[in-house]
Amino acid sequence: MTAETDKKGPGGPVHGEDDLEGRRRAGLAQGPGRGQMTALFRYELISALLDEGLSRAERGELMTVICAAEHPGPDGEPVSVSPPTVRRWLSAYHEGGFAGLVPKDKDQPSRCPEPVRVSALALKDANPKRTARMIRAILLDTYRDRPGDVPGERTLQRWFGGLSAPPEPGISQAAGAFGRFEAEAPMLRWPGDIMYGPALGGRQTYLHAFIDDHSRAVMGARFSWHADVIALAQVLRQAIGIHGAPRQLHVDNGSCYADAWLRRACGVLGIQLIHSRPYRPQGRGKIERFFGTVRSQFMPELTPAVLGGMDLAGLNRLLDAWLGEDYSRRVHAGTGQAPAERFEQHLPAGRDFTVTGQLLLEAFWWSATRTADKATAVIKIFGGRYRVDPALAGRRVEVLYDPFDVTVLHVRYKNLDYGTAVPLVIGRHAHPKTAKHGPPAPPPPGPADPADPAYLLLLDAARDKKLSGALSYRHIITPDATPAASPEEGR
Repeated sequence: MTAETDKKGPGGPVHGEDDLEGRRRAGLAQGPGRGQMTALFRYELISALLDEGLSRAERGELMTVICAAEHPGPDGEPVSVSPPTVRRWLSAYHEGGFAGLVPKDKDQPSRCPEPVRVSALALKDANPKRTARMIRAILLDTYRDRPGDVPGERTLQRWFGGLSAPPEPGISQAAGAFGRFEAEAPMLRWPGDIMYGPALGGRQTYLHAFIDDHSRAVMGARFSWHADVIALAQVLRQAIGIHGAPRQLHVDNGSCYADAWLRRACGVLGIQLIHSRPYRPQGRGKIERFFGTVRSQFMPELTPAVLGGMDLAGLNRLLDAWLGEDYSRRVHAGTGQAPAERFEQHLPAGRDFTVTGQLLLEAFWWSATRTADKATAVIKIFGGRYRVDPALAGRRVEVLYDPFDVTVLHVRYKNLDYGTAVPLVIGRHAHPKTAKHGPPAPPPPGPADPADPAYLLLLDAARDKKLSGALSYRHIITPDATPAASPEEGR
């Protein structure tokens, strides 16, 4: 041991520069940084190829050997490299020497202005359930004049330690793999289901929905107080009236989907009704995934401030705005297209899915059978008495009616139409099951909080602005009392 290394200091022996390697091995001195270690790994890997005496064939053989093997990387993990990577390292070494092999520093100053960053933090603090996608959507609406200043979803996730979507409850994970399936075109298959919605005034709500299997576009969706066949009828009837009748409906075995009314409606419209196997819901994974999106993107925005004083009609108004202005226009990860765009582009040409108004009306009638009195040709239904055609006296007839208006009964016998029954004594004006489905009037949307802009209210305002110039059906149903004079009248 040299005299220099024998010197003692206040904290122990003082080591000389000739013992630097020993200190590194002992962990007593800080070694090269990660960038230097990475450059050293790259240099040792390409050093054999730097020999100028190698022929082209020899260099190619050596390159093959290097790329075929795994090498201990800077972190000790096995690393394999490709020929283009090795050539890039060789070029970097010839241009800049050993320093050219040091990885470039990726730490760049943030391009996001501080006010935008503060707004993102405020949105997260105001509603911790918000995901990165929702925060970015709100920021894009707030800073619509400079969208380049709004950070991406991955940046927001990094800021907040990962704004991943919450786990999706209610999705069964039954054993057994199930391959991916997609209908060949829109309108061929509609999966449908029900999920729990938010509570309004202490009452539970339910979301009935049908989506298109090919495009993932929402064909019909509506919140209701009940998960019964009446609420299902309102959603399905509206969806078919807008988009037409699909080839198939894919539902589970719930009571409302097993109701005779649904089977009759599908039979009248020529729709194949498919029920999934018990405990095997994977075939309806797309509707479950849509419900997961509702839970992660729509439900977190229903804060107490938004839901305060809101009724069912107001909730459905916000749902329509979110579906039309956000969900249907956002690129779907599974298809690479926005649902609305994919639905329009891939709709089969030359095929008419529309349903006439009369057929749609008849499909959603309810059916009952009654025997007309032999002497009076009177039938009884729901406490009321109705006279049918005298030719039907003593015969068992089919009675078709709207459950919300049982004062008008359509009578058929052996698939022949015998008109409507004449009411004598009306016991009820509506089916007993409809008593709990009275639709309330929609309230005006509440004011937005400047400190926490309600995203759903922003969408609702945007949708109102878009539809403000559209034709309203009330202009057709209720024309002006004093219409303008026609050209003929002015002559």
